[in-house]
Amino acid sequence: MTARQVLRERQYAGADKLAARQRLWRYRPDTGSHAGGRLDLLELAGVESVLDLGCGNGVYLAELRRRGHGGLLVGADLSLGMAYESAAFADATVVVDAEHLPFADAAFDVALAMHMLYHVPRYPAAIAELHRVVGSGGALLVATNGGRHTAEIADVIGTASRAVTGSVWMRPVLSFSIETAEPALRAVYADVRRVEMVETVLVPSAGTVLEYVASQEPEFCGVQPGAQWAEFLDAVRAIVDDRVRRHGAFTVTSHTGTFVCR
Repeated sequence: MTARQVLRERQYAGADKLAARQRLWRYRPDTGSHAGGRLDLLELAGVESVLDLGCGNGVYLAELRRRGHGGLLVGADLSLGMAYESAAFADATVVVDAEHLPFADAAFDVALAMHMLYHVPRYPAAIAELHRVVGSGGALLVATNGGRHTAEIADVIGTASRAVTGSVWMRPVLSFSIETAEPALRAVYADVRRVEMVETVLVPSAGTVLEYVASQEPEFCGVQPGAQWAEFLDAVRAIVDDRVRRHGAFTVTSHTGTFVCR
């Protein structure tokens, strides 16, 4: 989760793996923009300068553009591939180390750190940097996952991994989760508002779930690349196909937390 070379050169080198994970959530029961709902928490006037740290393929930058946001939009990511993907929606994109941001003090009115701080080896350093580059009176919007997030997919990974390897797979624990985020943010920000959401998502396509799992690294799933990975994915496909056939959909829990920090 925090290995920079893996993140930069494998997980986020291009758009494919991130997009495969994002497609799972198109079946959310809320038909509105998930990114838009989170941005609404900031109550932006539309003229603020915004830094999107860990911008990925630019979902939040694109939503701000769609709304006609007139302030400066800057995307920043560890991965050159992600900076490239989000460039269409930003005034500028830059490759950065979140623990050492190349921006002046108070350079921005608002910063976003959406589902990315768990990828930072020393996330308190990144929070301190975000606080530094956002001016007095500005805001930071942070999102992360809770313990129940995608529990059903973790169960499938564990079952398939055990069938292929004979070993018990232990799901990696996020260093920066809903449970640990609030105290870390309150150590820097005087005002931290937490919005927690649990949703049940019914995914009718077994292929969408398989794509989500296949976007992970083999080592993350407890198996070796190559033949063992192929056997593991076949086992995943069989489990998911069976659940969709019996229940009409694959049920996934979305458990997320969004924090507005001022």
